[in-house]
Amino acid sequence: MAAVAQQQAGNLNYEVIKANTYAQGVAKLRELGEQPKTFKENIEARVVAYENSDKTLFDTWLESCTAVVNKKMSTRFQIVSLSTELMSIPANFNKSFLPVDYDTVQGIELDSSNQKYDQGLTKDEVMDHAGWLLAVEADAPLLKTYRDIVFAELGNPKTAMRFYVRQNNGQDELRALFVNDLDYNSNAGGGGNLNYSGSFLRGSPVVRAKKSGSAYRNPAMTEERRLEGKILEALAPFDQLKSPATTKLYDDLKQKALQELKKLYHG
Repeated sequence: MAAVAQQQAGNLNYEVIKANTYAQGVAKLRELGEQPKTFKENIEARVVAYENSDKTLFDTWLESCTAVVNKKMSTRFQIVSLSTELMSIPANFNKSFLPVDYDTVQGIELDSSNQKYDQGLTKDEVMDHAGWLLAVEADAPLLKTYRDIVFAELGNPKTAMRFYVRQNNGQDELRALFVNDLDYNSNAGGGGNLNYSGSFLRGSPVVRAKKSGSAYRNPAMTEERRLEGKILEALAPFDQLKSPATTKLYDDLKQKALQELKKLYHG
């Protein structure tokens, strides 16, 4: 295995591990008893660190175990929040993507021809973007907080935070979803090659000061929102049943289901 560089920032309980390939980075994490973060966990870590006066995690791209799976000769793709294929990738894997059977993948399907992909997004478009919302597991408050940080740090540009995906590939492909650094407008990348260099977060930023105004300094609140995101992700396939005439009824029933499922979870 090629050498793996480690970068540690300040007194926060995390480090960024660099490797020659995605697979070598995952292998290094396995040696340390860890696994790659999900895309959402990387976003949460950036928010927590930033709100505790640490911008280090915005200076590098971060790989995840969240997968983007593209259907061959199509604009259809799926997002899988936690991909077992990526977490178990062999250390010597050195190809640009993992071959898969798209029709057996258990993710949520989107179509990149239905929205803006590979283009800069306005602040409002970020919040309405299906790719970004699914990537953060339907945690809209987290996405809003993150979006506001990115646009503020970039000087409030008209657009940023592109969401890249591949289209019309020759075969079904599974690739890792990563988030870019601020120099690249914090774009989300679903078309990167697995045999290129990897950059992984190990550990998590610790909470150094508890202040009002942000749920992401409160570990219990973060767990609550994580649970809500998982439930909403599970309910998302039923959104296709909603019509203009039933929107309010559907949304009310969905919120009721969310609350009931949370009660069952907490016992």
